[in-house]
Amino acid sequence: MKMRYYTPSNWNWNRALPIGNGRLGGMVFGENEIEHIQVNEDSIWGNSYHDRVNSNAKDNLPKIRELIFAGKIPEAERLMKLSLTAVPESQAFYQTAGNVYINLIKEQGKAQVVERGLDLDEAIAYVIADDGETKYYRECLASFDEQIIAFNYYSDEKVSIDCSYNCSPV
Repeated sequence: MKMRYYTPSNWNWNRALPIGNGRLGGMVFGENEIEHIQVNEDSIWGNSYHDRVNSNAKDNLPKIRELIFAGKIPEAERLMKLSLTAVPESQAFYQTAGNVYINLIKEQGKAQVVERGLDLDEAIAYVIADDGETKYYRECLASFDEQIIAFNYYSDEKVSIDCSYNCSPV
């Protein structure tokens, strides 16, 4: 299954395409001329560690089971929400590890994004750009086995792919 979009994200984070492997993640923006990938890693948080273990969980588990077996499901659900969910002091959130910008020199001023998407079966974010003569393909994935985020750029014609990149920490 593929999610397809026919315009660039216009640098809007909510329109970027997510990739991830459980530890590494990225948001692939799919822009004309410059590709932007916002990268995060699961140990980078915007808050300090909090022990969110609910101290009422163990004591209330027998009562929850009793309510379920008695058919008192709404009461069991209320008690579960109070005692089996974490106790947040404040919600921690992922922080961006950095940004990768790939300057697509060959495409500059010519190629326009005609499709970008997320192949859910293959776990690949992709972008297709076209300059009227050549189609340029960009693919990005986060490999679980290799623990990397990888990029693949190619075209449908025998032309060189000329690009430069820079990384910026947050």
